[in-house]
Amino acid sequence: MNIINKVLNNRSHLVILLLGFSSGLPAALTASTLQAWFTEAGISLHTIGVVTLLAIPYSFRFLWAPVFDYFKLPGLDRRRGWLLLTQISLIIAISAMALFTPQQLFKVDMWSIPWLMVLGFITAVLSTSQDIVINAYQIEILPPEERGLGAAVYVTGWRVGAIISGAAALVLAKELGWKETYLLMASLMSIGIVATFLAPKPRMMHVSNSMFHAVIAPIKDFFQRYQLKTALLFLLIILTYKAGDALTLALNTTFLLRHIGFDLVTLGLVNKTVSLISALLGGIVAGVFMTRMSLYRALIIFGLIQGAANLSYAAMAYFGKSLFLLIFAAFTENFCSGMGTIALLALIMSLCNLHYTATQFALLSAAAFLARAFVGPVAAVMVDSMGWLSFFIGCFFLSLPTLLFVYANRNSIHQLHPFSREAI
Repeated sequence: MNIINKVLNNRSHLVILLLGFSSGLPAALTASTLQAWFTEAGISLHTIGVVTLLAIPYSFRFLWAPVFDYFKLPGLDRRRGWLLLTQISLIIAISAMALFTPQQLFKVDMWSIPWLMVLGFITAVLSTSQDIVINAYQIEILPPEERGLGAAVYVTGWRVGAIISGAAALVLAKELGWKETYLLMASLMSIGIVATFLAPKPRMMHVSNSMFHAVIAPIKDFFQRYQLKTALLFLLIILTYKAGDALTLALNTTFLLRHIGFDLVTLGLVNKTVSLISALLGGIVAGVFMTRMSLYRALIIFGLIQGAANLSYAAMAYFGKSLFLLIFAAFTENFCSGMGTIALLALIMSLCNLHYTATQFALLSAAAFLARAFVGPVAAVMVDSMGWLSFFIGCFFLSLPTLLFVYANRNSIHQLHPFSREAI
């Protein structure tokens, strides 16, 4: 309760919570919810598959992140000006999506693309841009010792927004219709605008004197500040910290359906309830602990717990089909993974120079999720050669090297995150 009161009574944390909601809300509207709309409309599987490409902007956001470090809009300060522009643009884009149906096409030469796909891509780019600015703003207003809690607050708001635009939107679409649902989602983006006007002014930093400088300077600065060896160790931590977890989950659905024998309905219910709630709780608990824990200890402890949680799937591979084990594994893995995510976000936030927050956070967070793009084929080869039980045990051992990187860089991590004598 003390933490909840602290968040609600702290203007910065309350703003971050609301901005997290604003960040999570558009996510499903261009992904699972849009796929459901296309599916209900009877659109071909091929076209529905193309909808998944709307997530591409999230993977390449570092390409235009320097824009937000270089250009300052008139009126509000650099961060809040861009926040207001992207939020108003998102309201317009999401409202525009409500005015079309999956059958209405935008024709270019020989190509016929659904208007919803075009507007969905615009919405995804705007949503990604808002995320970039929010992440930069978050770093600039929070002192180092509050960044762990700040990350947890942000992720909590994000997940609530994603749940409303995901699961809740599907229920609303059935009762109200797709047009009304998307218009309602667009109106909820006004919460982000309220947060922007409530937001305290971030610390003033210089603006890059050229676009070239805005692109090159953040990379040069990172390696100059930490020197090559330390910088490479930080990059190794970021690249590997979630790799074992991602490897475990790469073929998770196939394992549970084909090998264990659960049905889609059971998996859907567990994933939409237990997984979401446990990930949310894990993030909150991590944020609470990180108010009394050094970043180094958080990275070690949460990383170890995160890796050990994957053994719950090894237990299922050994004992076989069990609803109790499914719920236990889903809760444990998502809870511990949520803790690891908060520690990693706190590290990335601490590594960013306040002069280049947007660009450096976008680059480092992209590196954090790079491993996920390649784990699928690796997991398939491992399962074929080792079997499921040995695979999950192997994933646990593969999650340990990142802890060695953390230990090797412990002195630099301690310097990033000063903490009181009362800290654990």
